[in-house]
Amino acid sequence: MLAPFAVFLNDDNKNDVELDISVICDRKKLDDYSCNGAPD
Repeated sequence: MLAPFAVFLNDDNKNDVELDISVICDRKKLDDYSCNGAPD
């Protein structure tokens, strides 16, 4: 994935963070431009 890539840590999808590096093992957390839930 390329930047910007948002990580939503809760379910409201309003507050996001953009991490420098993320490891995400569960593909269900991913959509085209973000991760929904904490990265692994």
